[in-house]
Amino acid sequence: MHKNLMIVPSVLNRAQRLLDSIQQCRVLADWHFVSELQQWCLELELRREIRSDYISEKTNWFVLVDSGYPFGEIEFYPAVEGGIQATFPHQIRNDYKEKKSRWREGKLCLDTPYRDSVFTIDPVGNVEERLFWYVNRALEWLKKAANNTLLADGEPFELPWVTKNRLSDKFYFVHDESPETFCNWQEYFGCWGRLKFSDLEQLPQAIVIDHFLTVDNKMVRRWNGRQTKLIHKKLEGFWYLAEKPVIQPPWKHPENWGELSRAISPNRDSFLECKEYIRKKLEGSKEIGIFLIGYPIPKYVGKENIEIAWYTIQLPRISSSIKDIPNGFRNNLLGRRMRAELGCFKEDAKVSYISTKNWSKNRLNSRGRIEKKLADLNIGLVGVGALGSMLAELLARLGIKKMLLLDSDVLDSGNTCRHTATLNDIGEHKVKTVHNRLLQISPHLQVLTNSDGLSGEAKAMAEILEPVDMIVDCTGSDEVIQLLSLNWWAIPKRIVSLSLGYKAQSLLVYGSYCNQFVAEDYFKWVEGPKRADEEKWENDGEVLEGSGCWSPLFPARYDDIVIAAGLCVKELERIADLDLGVNRALVYQLTQCAEAK
Repeated sequence: MHKNLMIVPSVLNRAQRLLDSIQQCRVLADWHFVSELQQWCLELELRREIRSDYISEKTNWFVLVDSGYPFGEIEFYPAVEGGIQATFPHQIRNDYKEKKSRWREGKLCLDTPYRDSVFTIDPVGNVEERLFWYVNRALEWLKKAANNTLLADGEPFELPWVTKNRLSDKFYFVHDESPETFCNWQEYFGCWGRLKFSDLEQLPQAIVIDHFLTVDNKMVRRWNGRQTKLIHKKLEGFWYLAEKPVIQPPWKHPENWGELSRAISPNRDSFLECKEYIRKKLEGSKEIGIFLIGYPIPKYVGKENIEIAWYTIQLPRISSSIKDIPNGFRNNLLGRRMRAELGCFKEDAKVSYISTKNWSKNRLNSRGRIEKKLADLNIGLVGVGALGSMLAELLARLGIKKMLLLDSDVLDSGNTCRHTATLNDIGEHKVKTVHNRLLQISPHLQVLTNSDGLSGEAKAMAEILEPVDMIVDCTGSDEVIQLLSLNWWAIPKRIVSLSLGYKAQSLLVYGSYCNQFVAEDYFKWVEGPKRADEEKWENDGEVLEGSGCWSPLFPARYDDIVIAAGLCVKELERIADLDLGVNRALVYQLTQCAEAK
C-alpha cells in the first residue's frame, strides 16, 4: 500500500491527541493517506499486562478510517510485524495474502457488545470520542482474547470465517440444516457417506446438496426445499460428520489436511477410513471431488447442540499413475494409500474451501415471517398486475410455501411503472415474469402458473383451483367475483377479494371461509365504497373506463400500491384465522398526513 502526502484533516489530529490519555496506547506513526483504499491510516501499539500463547504483551495495529470521519468506518487490522497472527472469535480470518501489505486481513469486530462487559454505543459524529472509543474497545478485545473469554456462555454461537477458493465466484453449495433436521444425524457422528446434487430453477449459481447417503446408499436426509432436478456436472460428493466442532484454536477452520485430521480427534481413525474410501472412488477420476465436513453446533455458547454446520472442501485430484507411487512401496493397496497420504492428503497440503450457504426456512425468514396458518396454505392468486405482483413478492419473502398464479395478460411497457417486472420482460405473460422472480426470492417456494386465466365453465375452474386453500382475487373485476361463486367446494376454501380505490387511496378487503362464495353478499357490501369512489372520479374530472386496478387508465402510484400490498398481507393473516361460515369486510382509507407547521 502506498502512502500519499496529503494535509491531514484537523478532525483526525484532534482525535489522535486524545489517545495520549490512554496509557496502554502508543502512536507509532501519524496519519497518512492510503490512496488505494481512499482511507486514512494510523499505526498504533497496544499494550496489555495479560499475555497468552497467541498474544504478546505488546501488539501493533493499523487503524483505517474513512475520509468522512467522525462518520464512516473505523477498522483495526493486526500489523504483519508485531501484530497477532492467530484468528479469534469476533474477527475475520487473519490471513496474510497481499505480500506488499503491512497489515493482515483479520479485522476486529468491535461494534458489537461482549457479554459481561459494559457496552456503550459507538459515538458516531463525535470527533474526539469516536476514535478514543474504538481504541478502548480494541484493548477490551485483547484482554478477552488473552483470557479466552471472547465467547462467553449465553452468547450466540459464532462460526469461524473461511477463506474461499476461486470456484466460489462461479457457484456455491446450499443445504437446509435446522433444529428440525438435527434428529436425522444422531446415529451418524463419526460416519461418512456420499452426496447427490441438484439444480434450483432461476438460481444458476446454487448447487443444492440434495441427498445425504450412507456408503451403502441408505438415505440419511434430503433437501426439504422446492422440487429440484438431480444433476451430474462431473461432481462426486462425499460427507463426513464429526462429533464436535472442527475448529483449530483459538478460532479458525483447519488450513491443511494435517490440521483437519487433528481437529477431528477423537474420530481420527474413522476419518482415515473416510479418506481411504474417497481415494478409492476418485483415483484416476476426471470428476471434481466435493467433500462436506459437518459438526454439531448450539444456538448459544454453553447450550446443547441443535444443528449441523457444513463446510465444503474441493478435493484434490488423485492420480492413478504408477509413477506417483512413493519409493519403497509397490503398486498395491498400501502403495496407493501412501501416495494419497504423502501427496494430495499430506499434512501440509492446503484445504481448499468453497462457499457453503444454509438456506433453511429458519435462516432465510428469521428476520420476518408470516403467521404459520397462512404460510402453510396453498394460495391461488388471480391477477398478477400492479397489486397482485407486489402481493405475490411480499408473500414469497415472508415464507409462503405454495402459490398458483392465474392471469392471461401480457406485459406492456406501460405496466412497468407499477409492477415488479422490468422493461426486459415486455411481451412475456405476467404469470411467467412473476413466477421467475419469485423463484429467485425463495428456494422453498413452489410456484405453478396458468396463463389462460379463469374460465367461465364451473368444472374447468374447479379443476384449476381444487388444490388451492385460499383464493385471492386481485383483479378488481366483477366478472371474477361472479365466477368464484359458481362452485361448491367439498373442502371449504378461503376466498378473498382485494381491490384498490381511486388513486389507491382506499383498499377494499372482503374475505369469506366457505363451501360456496356468495357473490350477492359481496356486491351488496361493495355498493357503498364503490359509489364513494365514483364520486371521487367525477370530482377530479376523470372518466372511469374499464374496471380494476389493472386498467391502464387507473391512476395509482407505485408507492401507494406497495403500502396497500403490505396491508393485504396482514388481512390475509386474519382471514386465514376465520372460522367456517364467517366473513370479513372492511375498507382502509389511505389518507395523507397533514404537514407539520
